[in-house]
Amino acid sequence: MFKNYLKIALRHLKKNAVYSSINIVGLAAGMACCILITLYVLHELSYDKFHQNAERIFRVQLDLDLNGVLYKEPSIPFPAAVAFARDFPEVEKAMRFYRNDDFPLLEIDDRKFIEERFFFTDPAVFEMFDFPLIKGDEKTAFSEPNSVVLSEDMARKYFGEADPLGQTLRYQRQFDLKITGVMKNVPNNAHFKFDFLAPLQFQLNLWESQAGPSGRHNQWFWTGAWTYLLLPEARAAQSLKEKFPAFVTKYFPDRIKGGLTLSLQPLTSIHLHSRLDNEIQPNGHVLYVYIFSAIALLILVIACINFVNLSTAQSGTRAKEVGVRKVVGAEKSQLVGQMLGESIIAGLAAVLLAVVIVELLMPAFNRLTERLLEFSLLGNWTGLLLILSLALLVGVLSGLYPAFFLSRFNPVSIFKRTVAVSGGNETFRKVLVVAQFAISIVLIIGLGVVHRQLRFLQEKELGFNKEQVLFVKARPAVNAKFETFRNELLKDPGILNVAGTSNIPGQGAFGYRFVPEGGSIDKPAMLPLLLIDYDFLETAGIKIKQGRGMARTSPSDQAEAFLLNEKAAASLGWKDDAVGKKMQLFAPGKNEIGKSGYIVGVIQDYHFESLHHEIKPLVLTYAGWPDYYAVKIGPGNFAERLATLESTWKTFSPDWPLEYSFLDRKLEQLYGGEQKLSQVINYFTIIAVILACLGLFGLSSFAAERRTKEIGIRKVLGATITSVAALLSKDFVKLVLFANFIAWPIAWYAMNRWLRDFAYRIEIGWWVFTLAGGIALLIALLTVSTQAIKAALANPVEALRYE
Repeated sequence: MFKNYLKIALRHLKKNAVYSSINIVGLAAGMACCILITLYVLHELSYDKFHQNAERIFRVQLDLDLNGVLYKEPSIPFPAAVAFARDFPEVEKAMRFYRNDDFPLLEIDDRKFIEERFFFTDPAVFEMFDFPLIKGDEKTAFSEPNSVVLSEDMARKYFGEADPLGQTLRYQRQFDLKITGVMKNVPNNAHFKFDFLAPLQFQLNLWESQAGPSGRHNQWFWTGAWTYLLLPEARAAQSLKEKFPAFVTKYFPDRIKGGLTLSLQPLTSIHLHSRLDNEIQPNGHVLYVYIFSAIALLILVIACINFVNLSTAQSGTRAKEVGVRKVVGAEKSQLVGQMLGESIIAGLAAVLLAVVIVELLMPAFNRLTERLLEFSLLGNWTGLLLILSLALLVGVLSGLYPAFFLSRFNPVSIFKRTVAVSGGNETFRKVLVVAQFAISIVLIIGLGVVHRQLRFLQEKELGFNKEQVLFVKARPAVNAKFETFRNELLKDPGILNVAGTSNIPGQGAFGYRFVPEGGSIDKPAMLPLLLIDYDFLETAGIKIKQGRGMARTSPSDQAEAFLLNEKAAASLGWKDDAVGKKMQLFAPGKNEIGKSGYIVGVIQDYHFESLHHEIKPLVLTYAGWPDYYAVKIGPGNFAERLATLESTWKTFSPDWPLEYSFLDRKLEQLYGGEQKLSQVINYFTIIAVILACLGLFGLSSFAAERRTKEIGIRKVLGATITSVAALLSKDFVKLVLFANFIAWPIAWYAMNRWLRDFAYRIEIGWWVFTLAGGIALLIALLTVSTQAIKAALANPVEALRYE
């Protein structure tokens, strides 16, 4: 019996090859998209859950409101971890991570590497987290301060197949670190990745030797340590948070405790829900998980709608077949089984094709999402069951109508044509067409809004010049002879200017304590500080609104000059008369004034953070020891300019490799998540529209076929090709127009919700909706008109010869 059903099903698929191909390929494409996005979503939701103690680990968050400016930090003062473990019985363990902003130089033999993923931490890291060592002992790995644990990849990079245990790496050309362990590579679904772990005590000892016990590492005002707590159970977090206000009062300085609050972030929520100012590494966004999930579901719905729609539409052509089978003795149950079996076989064929598509697209999808996702149904019984269940469900839904509706008719009535077998409920199919085009229109609008917002971010005036500017990581040997280095570069006529600064534009600035004129040393103002030299404003193209910039002709500027941006001047009450006001700056890491001087100028506001944030107040002052060099390049041969930079660098800093980046590319990286979203929506919108068009093509073909005799009669009576084409197209046009009115409010809500993440955003104009609707209508017309014109051009004699 089954063999017979299978043979008939294959024969039917072959007989209706066009419709069957549209059905199976469309459903397979929808399933493949859904599988790919589901893999991505499941990966995003799995972050940090591989730790055995994941539900019991929390990160401490610090919020500080100073002068109306809110700082939200994932890091807190270094002494806090010890105090947490000492003061609170709820805390089983407390540990810290720290990374220098100046990525270290590691050397072995004559090879040198700058390592960005080098962290310092406490020994408790191996007890709290699951970062197992494959070589070495977790209990003794950090018994000596001058030790380091490295990942499998780094062990191969530095030592090949040799055993790295006991070997040494030269750190910052000053210290030897002994390798005491090799750990497994950090999983891809960890909220931050590292390649090297060294004892935090090493860094604390270094600070102690430089600044003594009063250094900032022992103070409660410097938030430098990402601090994690292990609690006995997740519920203990609530009782611990209730004790935080008293903890703040006990330890934090009076000048900031009034605006300071502490809270806890569950480890497993950090990746998707934490978007703080100084994240250890960039996180994901839960909104994108929702958007991608919705896209996956919508594409699958479109594909399933097509499958059900076309399957039920074709059923009307099989009435005579059903009649013949009944005449020769087929039972109703046999007919139902046959029809359902055919639909299920088609669904299973779509599943097999979808799996092939996923395997082929997986490398490209991994590049698109910047993930290392894997797809395998072998041993994954849950995934296999879900996919097969989906195929079964879609097959049953598409086979129900022909199975039960056609099988109940009397064969005599069918042969006498006294029953109408139109292929199912027209209203139901129209609803499905409206639904799939509404989904497509929502995606088209979303694609347009995301593209416009990204273009807005790229083209918005930032208040500084981002083109043709290189930022080079500063090194001590160059800083010691910076003016000479600068003059050597300027000998190349293609290098227009060179300046020093502490931060790259767009990447923010750290907050420092100031005492403005009329203020109190006991209640300082916390303001972001940018350290610059004489030439930075000119190199960056930042305009001066009041007063002047710092000048070599004014010897006192190094020690006394301060600049404010317009926002800082306004926040301090000096909107129009800031120049000449006194300003004091606390010494870094100390509770004393380190610099006193005067405001010499006010610069225009510029975006020193990403456009996710509004412009904040900013103070600028002179620094003769910059962290970066800004190099302004003129038009012409860039390779020659770079060669000049490299050769000059080797002369001044032969021991440190040259590290540089383009400012415009650095700024683009600030919106990597949005660019990724745009690409995903782009690809899947195209797929959704193609699927909708496939369905519409199939339905319009069927509609034209079903009305062949009507069209023949109309042509005999004088109907033109245009009128016949319009007759067949108008119903579908009405459906697409109706789909617009459903899609527009949904798209407006979703896109406004996404745009909330930006302090600077576009407005969604009415024309975006009408344009998307027009595109959908045009696509629908092109799809339907091909079949309509084909039907209109057909010879009416062929349609009526047997009537």
